[in-house]
Amino acid sequence: MCAAREDAKRRGSVIACVLSSDEEVDGLLAVLRGAFGEVWHSKDGTTWFEAAISDDSRPEQAFDALFLHWGDLHLRKMAVEVEAAAKFRYNTVGGFRRRNRDFIEIYKPIGLKVKFTESDAREIAAYATGVQSSLPSCCTPPFHDVRLDALALLCQGYLVAHAIANRFDGTASLDTGAINDGTHADLGWEALEQDDVIQRLLSILGVNTREAAALLRERARLPRYWEAIRQARDPMSSWSIKPENSRDRERVKELICAIGDSSAKVTLTMVAEAYRALSIHLAER
Repeated sequence: MCAAREDAKRRGSVIACVLSSDEEVDGLLAVLRGAFGEVWHSKDGTTWFEAAISDDSRPEQAFDALFLHWGDLHLRKMAVEVEAAAKFRYNTVGGFRRRNRDFIEIYKPIGLKVKFTESDAREIAAYATGVQSSLPSCCTPPFHDVRLDALALLCQGYLVAHAIANRFDGTASLDTGAINDGTHADLGWEALEQDDVIQRLLSILGVNTREAAALLRERARLPRYWEAIRQARDPMSSWSIKPENSRDRERVKELICAIGDSSAKVTLTMVAEAYRALSIHLAER
């Protein structure tokens, strides 16, 4: 061990290492240096570099925290063998489908854009050294309020029911201006464009096209169609709709208020505009 590292150890520095061949690793290294006394980096698991230490020393494989770029498949086995008090894995999107027994997940994107902050790094340093017992906040899966998703799904069903009803009877009320011929395709339900699918729907309903159209509109417009959302009205009223567009936010709030007010009418245009605002938010989440 070189003299510089011995001095750091005597000062009680917390030591981190990063295993990554990613060219965009500099952002992470810069953040970690604000929280750790030493930050070692290796692209291949054999050659190590620490900016504050000028000689060619190789660190002992005993670190407080290890950070593995999960996209580097060739480094995964090597990372398991490195000795560290706590091991973390990260990627450029900030999410993982399942847990890994050898690593703690960091749920913030680290790549070209680094949302991982020095505060996050200090939490990890505290956790790795036993100062903090709970998992760092950046290692806790983000909570997504699924009521937004539920409202979007109900909007989809409402819109498609009316779009298909229009196709069944070839008519459109003044309330259907928000619906065009490609609405169901826009929602990702291209199968509803096919004649054989339409015929199967009619056979299931057991009625003719005009009766099917009336039935679809009637079912979609029943107050109980929105019942699950109506019960959750109060907490939904405080939602912050992103992007921060006041018009989008007002469109969703208008629909929520109409759903919660039994005397108010939920219109097709209202549902279509709220769905467009919701789809933007959900796509960016």
